[in-house]
Amino acid sequence: MDIEKIDKAVLKELIKEIIAEDASLFKEIIKELLIENEVIVADKQAARNKKIEGLIKEYFDKYDDVFKALA
Repeated sequence: MDIEKIDKAVLKELIKEIIAEDASLFKEIIKELLIENEVIVADKQAARNKKIEGLIKEYFDKYDDVFKALA
């Protein structure tokens, strides 16, 4: 897609029409684009990351004395 050939006013009007018709569709498209470009992570991946962070915290708490002794 040649970005320089896109008329921004026409694009803006098109987006407004999409939002007026079905805002949820537009929101889903934006979310997909953000996930594809790794700006945000998918819900499934976010849940997995949270679980992993919890496990790491648990192990650090459990072995805190060992880590301090090694430092």
